[in-house]
Amino acid sequence: MADFKNFNEYFQEDENMKKLFGEEKSEPPVKNYEEIPESQNMNIHKGKTKNTAGRKHPLYQKLYRLSAILFAGSLLLFGFVSCVDKDKKISEEENRALAQRPAFSLKALFSGDLTVDFENYYSDNFPARSFFLSCNKKINSIFTQFSAGGGNQLVIKNDTNGEDFGGEGLDLVEKETEPVTEPEPVTENTQPAGQDNLDDKHDSVVDGAKDDEVSIKNYLIVTKDSAMEIFSYSESIVQNYADLINKTAKAMPDGVKFYSLVAPTSAEFYGTQQYRTGSHSQYDAIKKIYEKLDDSIIKVDAYSPLNDHADEYIYFRTDHHWTARGAYYAYTGFCKKAGLTAPELSAFPTRKIEGFVGTFYRSAQSDVLKNNPDYVECFDLIVDAENTVYSNSSLTNGVKTYVIAKEVKSSNKYLAFIAGDQPIEKITTSVKNGKKILVLKESYGNAFVPFLCNNYEEVYVIDPRQVKMNLPQFVNDNGIQEVMALNYCMGIANKKYRTSLESLLGEITVEKTTVTSAADGNN
Repeated sequence: MADFKNFNEYFQEDENMKKLFGEEKSEPPVKNYEEIPESQNMNIHKGKTKNTAGRKHPLYQKLYRLSAILFAGSLLLFGFVSCVDKDKKISEEENRALAQRPAFSLKALFSGDLTVDFENYYSDNFPARSFFLSCNKKINSIFTQFSAGGGNQLVIKNDTNGEDFGGEGLDLVEKETEPVTEPEPVTENTQPAGQDNLDDKHDSVVDGAKDDEVSIKNYLIVTKDSAMEIFSYSESIVQNYADLINKTAKAMPDGVKFYSLVAPTSAEFYGTQQYRTGSHSQYDAIKKIYEKLDDSIIKVDAYSPLNDHADEYIYFRTDHHWTARGAYYAYTGFCKKAGLTAPELSAFPTRKIEGFVGTFYRSAQSDVLKNNPDYVECFDLIVDAENTVYSNSSLTNGVKTYVIAKEVKSSNKYLAFIAGDQPIEKITTSVKNGKKILVLKESYGNAFVPFLCNNYEEVYVIDPRQVKMNLPQFVNDNGIQEVMALNYCMGIANKKYRTSLESLLGEITVEKTTVTSAADGNN
């Protein structure tokens, strides 16, 4: 150990140290550094002092080393597992498609898109993600609120902000999507307003829920065994959607019949009186939309047949969609307007896919919903049909898929219908009548489309959120005679859907051909 007899002389140029150890101190001179009292055992650096007594304790040093080893080891372990484990395509706990590993390209790298896509990919696929989700569910359940009136009515916050829960489909083709930007609202309507074509409202065959039977927070209601979204509308929402449908219809080639179908949700029939009237009335919203549509657009009344059959299983309890039975009754409303014959429901072979817990459970992670699962009722085809999915409007390199699945391995059993939300689908049927229809839809259309196979030789399906294309040109090139815009009430305010549909309305670059309808007939 060095001799520090001249300790004060060594630091005589440092005034701060002199005040600390110098002549002003009354203690006797220190013979050796080891003899400095523990209270003065200081780390001297550039004239500043720092107490390190605690850090030199062997126990603390071991803890520091152990913490560093555990931290570094965790990073290495997570990194290794991330490299070797198999990525999931669908989250069973959340009922949604997971982000997949992005393809590397210099363009994506320099634009920053690769970094963003990789962050989204890793957040959806990090190791033990399901375990952490389960822990989060248990923690959230501690904070679940129950209503005072009934012990099994759950209060849940719905954070979807009016966006559709949908957008999920089997990973069959690479989907090309447009960036989501807010469309500029269209305020002009140069065409005369059309008639509403919605039957007068009459009492439902069921009574809605009573106020003391539900608990509500924001936009999701959960009763003892089911959930519902609360719908609200404004004049601007109604006007913007009507303007968009008018614009879409006007962009179609000459001679194309254009239909609009807006479907109500379960809250319109099963919600409390407060949430079925005023600005929450879906009947009023649909009626106002139809009143603002051009006379040339055929308005489909799906509301009335659903209302007449509200005592049947027409909506899921744990999911925001209608069931195939509900879609069938809406289909009968379409056939009424289109002059077609709908086969009786009893004509279809039926079966059930059990164990479906839908989008509301994904949002709520609630045992109330998990313990009351739905089932998917399937009405199998009575005509032959072949479905092909395409990634773009060239209709090349298609992938064969089903119209109605025999089984669904995913927890999202609603994928039983037309493989979920796909860019473009073309269904060719054994109905040889030359009739072609295109359905512009979000996920509500999935259960509806199979019934059209009874009346059309070709059924085209486009989800505007999943594809880039020139829609009028596509209709023109494929000789499509009829187009339907199918949406549900919560979807009319969906910014992504509105923006995506508007982005498809390009100009026809070849000479317009007047589309002629196939031979009339109730097929």
